[in-house]
Amino acid sequence: MGENEQGGMLRTVVVIGIIAMVAIIIILGVVGLKSIAKDRMNDALPPTVSTSLLSADDFTFKSHDEPGNYSTNISKSVYSWGNDSNVLHLNTQGFPAKTWIFAESKRFKVPEGSKRMKVSVTARGSGPLYANAWVHLYAVDGSVAGGDAFTAVDATSSKDVFKTNTRIITLKDTAYEFKINLESRENMVIDYKDVSVTFYNN
Repeated sequence: MGENEQGGMLRTVVVIGIIAMVAIIIILGVVGLKSIAKDRMNDALPPTVSTSLLSADDFTFKSHDEPGNYSTNISKSVYSWGNDSNVLHLNTQGFPAKTWIFAESKRFKVPEGSKRMKVSVTARGSGPLYANAWVHLYAVDGSVAGGDAFTAVDATSSKDVFKTNTRIITLKDTAYEFKINLESRENMVIDYKDVSVTFYNN
């Protein structure tokens, strides 16, 4: 085999090797980007619907104790709205043990085709226990179609600093309506500043 032929083959091998390395780097890069994109999908993809729900017109108030008794006979001293009616103040100091108060929203429609919903609650509070934000989902016939809860405030939270907590929920095909409950357990003082719900169709 001539020297020129050997040199040509060597160049071919080197070129093929470089192409293979570049292809591997591109493939690994794409896989890595997909993983990062999946983790950040909720911030990167445009939502189908995004809305803020915290309004005095949208909520009613109930209490609940551990045996399962509910009541709508709530003293006005327990809850109040800020001057602009978009900050909810709950004060359950002096409530009996294992007793909750919660603000229950009216039911809102789930946008058609939605696959996921992101619920964000901004709150601050103090006390020995915790307060959860609940999402309840219903089918068109009123039956339960899922839901979830997450802690908005706990015993380590600051009474002065608002913090936002978020939960992402995968929706069943039967999800037709939803409501939000904002609770406070006994001996807690909580301010709910914002509740936002975002829907995604992917």
